[in-house]
Amino acid sequence: MKSLKTLVLFIACLSQQACCKTVSQLKREILDQILPKNENEIFVAPGNNTNGVTVVETSLHVLDIEDVNENNLEFTLTLYFRHGWKDHRLKYIANNQFGYVSINDDGVIWTPDTFFVNEKKGHGFDVLRPNVFIKIYPDGYVECSKKVSVTLACPMDFTRFPFDKQQCSVRMESYGSGTDSIILKWKQHSAISISESVVLPLFQVDKLVSSSGSIHLTTVEYSFLNISIYFTRRLSYYVHQVFLPSILIVIISWLPFWLKKQALVARLLVGIGLVMTYTMCVLKFQPKTSYATSMQYFTWMCMTFLVTSLLETIAIHILSKDDDQIKDCVESGNVKTPRVKADFVVLGSRFLVPLIFGLLCFVYFVTNGGFGSDDGVEVPGNKTSEIIVNAF
Repeated sequence: MKSLKTLVLFIACLSQQACCKTVSQLKREILDQILPKNENEIFVAPGNNTNGVTVVETSLHVLDIEDVNENNLEFTLTLYFRHGWKDHRLKYIANNQFGYVSINDDGVIWTPDTFFVNEKKGHGFDVLRPNVFIKIYPDGYVECSKKVSVTLACPMDFTRFPFDKQQCSVRMESYGSGTDSIILKWKQHSAISISESVVLPLFQVDKLVSSSGSIHLTTVEYSFLNISIYFTRRLSYYVHQVFLPSILIVIISWLPFWLKKQALVARLLVGIGLVMTYTMCVLKFQPKTSYATSMQYFTWMCMTFLVTSLLETIAIHILSKDDDQIKDCVESGNVKTPRVKADFVVLGSRFLVPLIFGLLCFVYFVTNGGFGSDDGVEVPGNKTSEIIVNAF
């Protein structure tokens, strides 16, 4: 009888000790049970053990678009990269005190071998601790989140610069696992999101479009995910730095037409100075391309008017000498002196040249859409795969 009482007391103590375990102790015990003991297990996808395919759900949250580099044809993103998949090897008995267990090391379990196809360079964030967070749920579902910064290649077309729209892509694939092992898919209802604090000085984000599929390379078919980011260039910067200064410089180049024809030196100094100023201060905003851009047509037009004004100054001086000889030959009396050739050139330079320049500028801005606003154009599409971003 005494031994029975002792046994009951012992069992009660054990039960009380089990009930008094903290949440952290319970989570640690679960991790000790489910984490792989054999290092080779982390190299085998969960679906391979059941002759199935591991479906990896992916979502991205763009924290910042740091730079759109036109010279190197690239752009840089800082984002949260999230994966989700089911691994039956990580199942455990649910506990009412917590919904999941977590780790911050993605090297102790199997993770997808996803990579950015058009990546030039990239890095993670680990100033204090590695920015990796993994949740493991009782049914074996795993959520992995990482903060990364990647610089991606982005082919750009500057034919309509600075009225251009650019499309840059973020493409992800499985590096070594085909569709018979891993299938990448976007997470429903939350595939892509972008922070409201994303503001670019020269561009505006119009929309993000997600797509997925498979691509056949050599003898293996790989699953891929793709995001297309549509940018519209903001015109306000180029209006203040290029278009308005160009128009003002051309207008100032007409000032010599209102000076006396004898002031040749002053006319030439104004014309040559404006040409040099325009060459050094305005033409530097051109992108480095092997083909002509829309802005180059405009700057060539302005440069043509500047050079033309300089040549007209020289022509007026030459014609004025001829006109002086004609005046000397005219007899005095009631005979009127014929209008000299230089006067025709001066009148044309004062009134006809500005009219032609104004018409050309009007045609240029109308044909290129320069009178439109900076607001992005909303393109209709499937809202499950397309996110229209409001103007910031």
